[in-house]
Amino acid sequence: MASIDKRSRKSWRARVRIPGHEDKTRSFNTRAEAQEWARITEAQLRSGVDTIPDAAAEPTLAQALDWYLEQETPKKKGKAGRPVSGILDKISQLCRDVKTKSRRYRCLGSKGGKNCKKSWAYPRNRLRILKHACHCPHLPANLRAEANNLRSDESPGAILEKLETSAWERTVASTQETNAHGTKRPRLDSSTMDNISNAQPPPLDILVGETGRKHLQAQLNLAIINLICAACLPPTLVDYAEWKKLFTIANTRYHPMSSTTLVDDHIPGQAARVRKMTIEYLKTQFDLTVSYDGATTK
Repeated sequence: MASIDKRSRKSWRARVRIPGHEDKTRSFNTRAEAQEWARITEAQLRSGVDTIPDAAAEPTLAQALDWYLEQETPKKKGKAGRPVSGILDKISQLCRDVKTKSRRYRCLGSKGGKNCKKSWAYPRNRLRILKHACHCPHLPANLRAEANNLRSDESPGAILEKLETSAWERTVASTQETNAHGTKRPRLDSSTMDNISNAQPPPLDILVGETGRKHLQAQLNLAIINLICAACLPPTLVDYAEWKKLFTIANTRYHPMSSTTLVDDHIPGQAARVRKMTIEYLKTQFDLTVSYDGATTK
């Protein structure tokens, strides 16, 4: 049960009391903010999770350090650091399990007054949260679409496409530099690319350097995903020592993925890319017929 009390001209205190749980209180500048917090807190307590920390209690040193690590540290990363993905904060929230008091992240999806029951261990795993967000029926459609687009852009197929585009551009640039003296810059069409491919090999780094290794890694990753999915093979196959030895013999420059990476990252990412490409293709078509249950057409 929630109650809202006016403490001063610009202060409202919200209190939530649920049998079997500690009372929760917090102060706000407006009544609307207090009511919203009370509604969310009451729903969390009834569903078995408890938000942290309780604003009415004096935070411990451990809680203060946890808060600083979670909220402030990401803001202090330099330009070389990995940018924080804001979509994770839209999808998940830090909480505590009521029974064990352990820190967890829970899905913020809510539909028809019912909250999503999905939660993850602390610290949150970005790939697993995005994997859930792509299909969670409790999340808004725009968040599901954002998660799918993000996974699609990070999929093995997208990575391979970017590497091949970069290699193509470097090969073209190298050819143009070679022919720069007294010659006209070629047009970048299919016939030009055929001439470039036949006239000059790609730069050495693409063949044997780090760029070439990344290209090989992306090619084989995508090929393995296609094999596992098309043949309905168990993803744990890639954890076998015999599987890894196969690539050690074939090419030591390739580092085989684990089944966890395959299940949580590569397959969901490639599935999101296929879905995105399918939708983009269908947008260019006309007079489409969609069949339901093999009988009805709309």
